[in-house]
Amino acid sequence: MTGSNVQIPDMIGFTREEGCLILQKSGYHIEFKYTHYHSDKGSRIVRQQMLEKGIVELVISSEYYKDPVIGKTR
Repeated sequence: MTGSNVQIPDMIGFTREEGCLILQKSGYHIEFKYTHYHSDKGSRIVRQQMLEKGIVELVISSEYYKDPVIGKTR
């Protein structure tokens, strides 16, 4: 993680937990922002950015929809 051209692993679409685990194992510290929040269940990373060296901000949005097959709200 040296230099200004450091590539952050792409976590878009991953769950909050998956993205956090992968980035922490890669040596990053994580900060979270939420666009719409129901619970951690069904939450996905929709945006990411490097705030400063070693600190990544993940923007999380909860998936909330009514599944017609199951007939329940997730």
